[in-house]
Amino acid sequence: MHKKKFHLGIIGGCFPVQDGIESQALYHQIIVRMLYENYNLEMEILVEQYDSIKEGETKTVRLVNDTELDAILFHIRPDPYLKMSKFLFRYITPSDRLTYSFNFPIMKHNISERFSMYEYKGSYKPKKKGHCFLNPFFRELNYFVGMLLGINSYATRMEQRLVDRIVNICKREKKRVLLVGPPSRPRSKLENYFCRLLEKKMFKLYGCSETQYVSIYGSFSETGEYLFFEDGIHINPIGHKRIATLLFPAIAKVAITNESNKSP
Repeated sequence: MHKKKFHLGIIGGCFPVQDGIESQALYHQIIVRMLYENYNLEMEILVEQYDSIKEGETKTVRLVNDTELDAILFHIRPDPYLKMSKFLFRYITPSDRLTYSFNFPIMKHNISERFSMYEYKGSYKPKKKGHCFLNPFFRELNYFVGMLLGINSYATRMEQRLVDRIVNICKREKKRVLLVGPPSRPRSKLENYFCRLLEKKMFKLYGCSETQYVSIYGSFSETGEYLFFEDGIHINPIGHKRIATLLFPAIAKVAITNESNKSP
């Protein structure tokens, strides 16, 4: 008897493998249970993480070349986009030095694309400092100056090119792709604003296209429950459950269509 199984490749950041939350409460594990309970269909997942535009493309190619996968779920991450939007960028060099550099992408000096947290193998650990009320001010100022200089507009164009390439790669290799829009970032007004701008841009491009696009932007559930942990960055179990509910119809549609194509 043919065993119904769907193989999904997920490309994102820390969200699919998030710490501080039980594995069974992660959105994809909730979807695994929903698929089995509703359609008696098993789903296996493979996760790749990316921290830059370049990594997003290379990790997608890696997963697309995995012949076992039936579809790709690509998260449009806030972090690479927000890093590219900053005027002053802080990073750790391969020699374990904390360094600052101005971000001038128009002059081919996009420093945020050169260093990845997922490829960093050093031992540098930042010193713990007490909370300073000026830190949020300087963070917002950094983004504001970047916006005035057009750096955020550049970051948006780079994100659009990345997503275009992801869609084209999957089409070329005949892999179904599902795009997941950026989440909100309530810890910062400008980060949240930038994520909203990116969400609107991506929805305009892909919301009504043949490529399935799912919007997950929002800080509160329909019943008013906060969807994030205290840091305003990481999504809490309520947020994971909401995102699973939003993604389930699109994933179920792809999984059922894929199963139908396998049937004799």
